[in-house]
Amino acid sequence: MKNQVVIELSKNDPELVHELSSLNIPFEKCEGKYFDADTLIVTFIISVLPTVITQTTNIIIAAIQRNKDIKIKYRGVEMQGLSKEDIFEVLERISSDDHKE
Repeated sequence: MKNQVVIELSKNDPELVHELSSLNIPFEKCEGKYFDADTLIVTFIISVLPTVITQTTNIIIAAIQRNKDIKIKYRGVEMQGLSKEDIFEVLERISSDDHKE
């Protein structure tokens, strides 16, 4: 079974939702609410593949630079508020670690 990266972002950010949706990569997308029941989120579940990570990394880094709220989850660990350099390093490591197994 392939590892997956989960990306959560606000549904109130249609530009970012569209950017991720328009990538030519396989993903599952679902919508829901945080526990406060007021915050709408969109969740992308993406299989870890080098080309997929490269494409999503560019969008995630651009989103961080625009001060967008984005959360990444991998193997039960949540990453939020990291620098663009840290995000790039983490996603590259996820991609390379997945293919060692």
